[in-house]
Amino acid sequence: MLHTPARRPHAPTLDRAFTLIELLVVIAVISILMAMVFTALQTALDQGERASCSSNLRQWGIGLRQYAVANKQFYPYDLDGRHVSWVGKTVKKFCADYLLPMGEFGGSERMAGDHIIHCPTQEWHRIYGSDYTGAPGTAFGGTYLVGYFYLPHRNPASCNYTFAGNAWVAKRRITSGPVKAPIMMDMKQYAANGQGWFLDGSLPWSSHVDETGEPKGGNFLFADGRVQWYDTSKIALGATVGSWEFHYKIPLD
Repeated sequence: MLHTPARRPHAPTLDRAFTLIELLVVIAVISILMAMVFTALQTALDQGERASCSSNLRQWGIGLRQYAVANKQFYPYDLDGRHVSWVGKTVKKFCADYLLPMGEFGGSERMAGDHIIHCPTQEWHRIYGSDYTGAPGTAFGGTYLVGYFYLPHRNPASCNYTFAGNAWVAKRRITSGPVKAPIMMDMKQYAANGQGWFLDGSLPWSSHVDETGEPKGGNFLFADGRVQWYDTSKIALGATVGSWEFHYKIPLD
């Protein structure tokens, strides 16, 4: 008769703690996943802001074309405007008559995220425009601030526009040359007095900015109503006044 050795009882299974290497690997994997999620969320946010901004500019484009149809192809008179974002009384009236209901240029209305005269990401002109309403007797009396660069039918003597060319701002009709030049665009603004891209190192002058304060790019509106996004590397200096630099020059394909 064969003898079957007695089975030895299994030793109890002991819970094993993570080693330091395993713990570091888990933390690294979680960090990578969190970075991927954050990047995806930031990308979605950027795309949403660009789309909202593009929608604003398209509304401007539709309104300007409607105005031109009623006014022998002319853009609104803006010889009483200043630089690239201060507009005169006729453009202000155009906004009230042709754009979506938008309230006043000054005051709390312009702080709303859906205020059509601003890019959704433009902070500086919302704040400054709410405080400053172009009071008579002041340097910009009778002018009004928008949250984009607005070029048509301006006085070429009000700023040094030569970098992009005076023709970009002197054009008075939708059919005027240079026909491929943009008429409105997001703000890419720089202060060469030492402040750079930020006011007091915190509030950016421009729209769609990255962590350095420089824009990632901007939407551009053309006379035919088309809106196109340009990477910041494609946007060059367009005009200056004093230490201010206004970057809006792009290749005219």
